Amino acid sequence: MSNTEHRLAGGTFGVLMKWAAVAVAVILLGFNLINFLQYKRIEPILSEKIADGQALETRAIAEAIRPARVRSMAVDSSGIYAALLAEQIDRYAEDGSFASITILDTLGNIVHSTQRAYARGDFYPYIESDRMAFNTALGGATSGGELYRVGGRQFRGTYAPIADELGATRWVLAVEAGAEYYEVLALLRRNLLIFAILSIVVAIAGGAILLSTMMILRRMERRILNISKMATMGQMAAGVAHDLRNPLSIIRASAERLAKSSPERREGLVESIVEEVARIDGTVEEYLAMARPHSKDESVFSLGGLAEEVAGSFFAGDGHKATTLKASWEGNAKISAPAGAIRRAIINILANAVEALPDGGTIRIRSLDEGTRVLLVIEDDGKGVSRKQAARIFEPFFTTKPEGTGIGLTLAKKIIEDAGGELCLKKSELGGCAFEIAFPKAEV
Repeated sequence: MSNTEHRLAGGTFGVLMKWAAVAVAVILLGFNLINFLQYKRIEPILSEKIADGQALETRAIAEAIRPARVRSMAVDSSGIYAALLAEQIDRYAEDGSFASITILDTLGNIVHSTQRAYARGDFYPYIESDRMAFNTALGGATSGGELYRVGGRQFRGTYAPIADELGATRWVLAVEAGAEYYEVLALLRRNLLIFAILSIVVAIAGGAILLSTMMILRRMERRILNISKMATMGQMAAGVAHDLRNPLSIIRASAERLAKSSPERREGLVESIVEEVARIDGTVEEYLAMARPHSKDESVFSLGGLAEEVAGSFFAGDGHKATTLKASWEGNAKISAPAGAIRRAIINILANAVEALPDGGTIRIRSLDEGTRVLLVIEDDGKGVSRKQAARIFEPFFTTKPEGTGIGLTLAKKIIEDAGGELCLKKSELGGCAFEIAFPKAEV
């Protein structure tokens, strides 16, 4: 994997992790919001149902109380009837999980209460806040007061009439339902709060894990890049040594023979030395081209026209007589790119195609106009490459040829992609390799 691919892989993974963290945070926030909205929707319904149940129980208790006992208690709280009534009311309060049950006269004064803090004859403390419900009870109907909080706990008072033997309302029963009675609402609210806290904890823990993971990834990425650079330097050194050893050996042998040869043979040996020096110069130029940036001087030109010109020059000599060139040029679509650099890339691809045909063969070049982009396809009828080789074909220094440098196709891909195009390898209809160059069509 190249340095650029390592950076892209690390960057892509980092972006994915960031988006994953955002997604988790949004999901947790969404769950909290949904739970809150559900609670706000359910709370009044549950509260109303609980209030209805409290009203029914209050009405039942009021109807079960004998007026004679209340009258006796109002006169003498220490009498036997008063004691029986007090025991009855205490039992109702315990069975119904009520905070208190209180009997009031028509003015709101306390006749008897299970709440020890309320004294006989005192004014009931919640009359003012529940005045409407109290007046409704005086009118002969059961009614509930407002839900209120004391010390973080919920309470509600319900009022029912206690009628005498003639059916007239003489007293009012006030039943105060406390935290235990409204335990369902408290439990819902508590669970909602716990879930919100857990969500925050999970988000913080997830953020810490994400940050730690990204720091580890950055360290690993830097380490991989350093290893990759060292490996590339090693490959380059080995490639330079390999590519220069043969020409230097030929130059040395030619120089030794030149010193001992006759004047007639010297001219041929000198030509051999010049050719090998030119070969060394070409190899060095390829390595330098890999390292330096390419020209950004763009011009608008026909990709097919440039390929036709390059192919004409490339196959003009006697060195490619065994190779048959077939060319077809569709339209005159133009691209915007540095023409000199693209020329070099096409030459490298053509040279690769020729090297794939050591015994000769057919090379086909086609330019195609696909509407929004321009294609140039260079293919041969050689034996092609395996799938494993195809995956590495553009890697620096990878070659399937004994005398290859593994630079030509890498350089071609770099040039084309730097210019905004694409270069890919496909299976040719001729049986060998098909290199497809694609550029966006220039707006002329």
